[in-house]
Amino acid sequence: MTTLTDDQRLTLANLLRDELLFLRTLVEIADKHQVRRRFVPRAAQERAVREMSGRDIYLKPAQIGITSIFLGLYLVRSITKPNTVSVIVAHEEHLTQRLLDRAQVMYDSIPVQFRPPMHHRSSYEKSFPDINSIMYIGTARSQVFGRGEPIHNLLLSEEAFYVPEAHERIIIPALQRVPEPPFGTAVRESTPHGAAG
Repeated sequence: MTTLTDDQRLTLANLLRDELLFLRTLVEIADKHQVRRRFVPRAAQERAVREMSGRDIYLKPAQIGITSIFLGLYLVRSITKPNTVSVIVAHEEHLTQRLLDRAQVMYDSIPVQFRPPMHHRSSYEKSFPDINSIMYIGTARSQVFGRGEPIHNLLLSEEAFYVPEAHERIIIPALQRVPEPPFGTAVRESTPHGAAG
């Protein structure tokens, strides 16, 4: 991270006290029309973040931005809190790449003095070694996911659409890696997928 002026340090301290304010002030997102704009959370998004318990399940309508708000929130935590591991699991491979691309747009929009340098940028992870933090994004079709290290922020996106074997192979092991609140958060969200979903 570059050296901050006293004013920038004060600004950053204020933004770190309120993650939604950080998102509104420093982060951009591409909207449905592919226009980059400030990430101004909708009421449903803001409520989801403000009312988090640390172990949350959301049955959601489509297109209200629940995945986007948690992707943004976990990116902010990954770049502002040292030693943070954030994991996002999507149900399909192409969505994994789209989520990672969305996270990259968010990261790139943050002024350089307010973000750590990214040293690893692959199709599945973003790492910030200067603060020892990392963000993984993978698919529920993976053979193994979420083993071997704590996961401080876990998002299981569109969980009702995961392949049946993902429950034993992905969901349970990943949830077991999340420390109890306030040290870890797990969000499970999905649009409905019929009676069995």
